[in-house]
Amino acid sequence: MLYEQQCCIYLKIYLTIVYKPNMSEIKSSILRISSNQRNKSAYENTSNFSVNFSNNGAVQKIHSVVLKHFSFTNTFYNINQYNNVLEVKDDVGDTQTITVPIGNYNIRELYTYINADHKMPSNNVFSYDSITNKLTLTASASHPIQILGSGTINKVLGYKEGDSVVYAADTEAPFQVALQGNQHIFIKSTALSNQSNLIEAGENQEEPVFAMIPNDVPFGAIKHYETVHDTLDVVNYHSQDGISLSNIDITIVDNHKRELDTSCHEVNMILKVFYE
Repeated sequence: MLYEQQCCIYLKIYLTIVYKPNMSEIKSSILRISSNQRNKSAYENTSNFSVNFSNNGAVQKIHSVVLKHFSFTNTFYNINQYNNVLEVKDDVGDTQTITVPIGNYNIRELYTYINADHKMPSNNVFSYDSITNKLTLTASASHPIQILGSGTINKVLGYKEGDSVVYAADTEAPFQVALQGNQHIFIKSTALSNQSNLIEAGENQEEPVFAMIPNDVPFGAIKHYETVHDTLDVVNYHSQDGISLSNIDITIVDNHKRELDTSCHEVNMILKVFYE
């Protein structure tokens, strides 16, 4: 006797639902962020502050943000606490440390200060060639000095960092003078940089950087950076309900992610936000 067996096949289907807001429901607003809006008792410097938009519906359910404008004053010294030390060793083996006062220098002012410093071994002086943009160390033939690689100012003067090389009389620096200072600034913001963290080659650490701004104005001038198109400098927030930007933190840092000193000059930012 034959028995008929009934087989049941269960088919499991997994669906991934991607939510895309109806573009007809998307609105946009302009947010102005100024360092003058900060809590001055909590944030003394304008390079690190936060602002609050908690009572504004435009900062709820945000799907994307575009940086439209950013302005700051170039108050950043080209000689600072990170690059102002020259270390030299004289012919008897004594190390002399010359610390250049923090400030904004041209090359003539810089090497004149170093030459006049009482710790600079005698008969050893720097001179500058404007054609090659290089310094020349004129050293005493009988008492040459050694520029140590531990000095933080080496790159500024045109010498390789990390080396300890004996430079004989009339030795020209191998590289050009580098007194440009900070050529870019970075806007760090945990709130704004969602999924747009900065990742640099050779580094494992991600930084919550929202934007990089060129600093191409003279010392003391105001830099105005503007974006013409909404597709530039855009950050998209991949969340079904969008995100809230009721509190926005801003920190201005250099390319080493060190906080810059804005000397309490005003910092302004214009954001275009797209929200439901």
